[in-house]
Amino acid sequence: MSQAPAGWYPKPGTKEIGYWDGTKWLDIPAPDNFLNNPNSKVPFSGFAIASLVTSFVFFPLAIVFGHIALVEIKKSNGKLQGEGLAIAGLILGYLWIFIVILILLAGFAVNEAFNSPDIWST
Repeated sequence: MSQAPAGWYPKPGTKEIGYWDGTKWLDIPAPDNFLNNPNSKVPFSGFAIASLVTSFVFFPLAIVFGHIALVEIKKSNGKLQGEGLAIAGLILGYLWIFIVILILLAGFAVNEAFNSPDIWST
């Protein structure tokens, strides 16, 4: 790690974020807004990104990836970010399932209406 510039990084062998001054680790707590900082070194979960992307292509897979991402992010203890991406992928995936179910129900209703005998005529 001696080649890395000073900054906040995941400490090797631990589940903590620490500050590397360029030569050694300093024992100072990470700022409260560390994960909201666009310059933070915490990577995004690949499953979170995949969840959002697949929500536009193959939505059942977006739901699977979204749930995997949320578990992965929770278990990482701050080493991964992307909870918002995973939630967005989940919402879009479930929304698409809801839309497909509505379309199918509407299709069955229209089919039944057109193929049923006319009960009002005598």
